[in-house]
Amino acid sequence: MEADALLQDRVALSLGRMMMRFASLESMMRFVLMSVLDLDPDDETVLRGVVSGLSFKRLRSTLVAVVHMKLHDGDDLHRLKAVSARIAKVEERRNTLTHSSWNYSQLPKLMRREKHQVGNSGRFRTQAEAFDDARSLDEFVIEVDSCVHDLSRWYLRTYLGVGDDVVKPT
Repeated sequence: MEADALLQDRVALSLGRMMMRFASLESMMRFVLMSVLDLDPDDETVLRGVVSGLSFKRLRSTLVAVVHMKLHDGDDLHRLKAVSARIAKVEERRNTLTHSSWNYSQLPKLMRREKHQVGNSGRFRTQAEAFDDARSLDEFVIEVDSCVHDLSRWYLRTYLGVGDDVVKPT
């Protein structure tokens, strides 16, 4: 029973960390969007309400669109688009992990993640993934953290003029 709980607890801990880090990423995206908009403080409360209602995907695309309107083209916009593309992949993986069922029947050796869905052909399909440890989930948490750092670094460089020599990876 102890080995069952160990793997199950490690996976649960990693998934919890993923959710917390993803919330940090979303918060950073909201902060950057609000900062880039640079509104009058009287309008900020209303806009904060609107921005908080955006889905993650819409938040990401709105951020890129607003920056594109303000910066037009250039290296800063291209860097943001590259970070945004990584964030989109992180979001897709997070959605897969979050909206999956977890099968415990093969504990203590492994756990299975299963996502049931209807494919484009209209047929029912199951996407599955086995976990014999939480290492890949821990690595994913690091990737989410990396996106937060890269978005922060982009903002500091682009809007505050802080160079890479000041902003170091954590």
